[in-house]
Amino acid sequence: MRKAQSDFVAVGRIVKAHGIKGEVKVKPLTDKPERFKRLSSIQIELPSREPFEAVIDQVSVKGDNIYLRLNGVASRDAAQALNGATLTIPEEDLLPLADDEFYLFELVGFTVKTVAGDVLGTVSEVMDLSSNEVLVVRSDERECLIPVIQDVIVEMNMDAQQIVIQPIDGLLD
Repeated sequence: MRKAQSDFVAVGRIVKAHGIKGEVKVKPLTDKPERFKRLSSIQIELPSREPFEAVIDQVSVKGDNIYLRLNGVASRDAAQALNGATLTIPEEDLLPLADDEFYLFELVGFTVKTVAGDVLGTVSEVMDLSSNEVLVVRSDERECLIPVIQDVIVEMNMDAQQIVIQPIDGLLD
């Protein structure tokens, strides 16, 4: 999950209309897609307008895909108008996590350094790509894209707000 507007967290992205009755297909941005079944409403964020709340009439989970029917979205055209929208929930509605778990948006602001001790910068964003998440790390001198994969991430210290990486060939060039 990534942090959306203040106090809201992104849990999905509408990828396309589904069918002719206004249903939308959602790519979940959460490890727990079943969470959608517990929601009665969701905030919709589009670049072209103010965020707005929509009541969820129906949820279907099929494999990795989520299908939502939203109140007031009754046609394919209305559903297509929501393509690319980010679906968010209030931060206080997040599911509780185990002690060793964390939400990816919590990494924003963490210092990133190499195992050799070189400070690369601060996490400014977490991007959700199809293969894995990527940390956008910025400093005054540069921007680095660090994949969140086992071969690169050595340590995530939540208390110290620090991430240690082992750069693979070409990562920092």
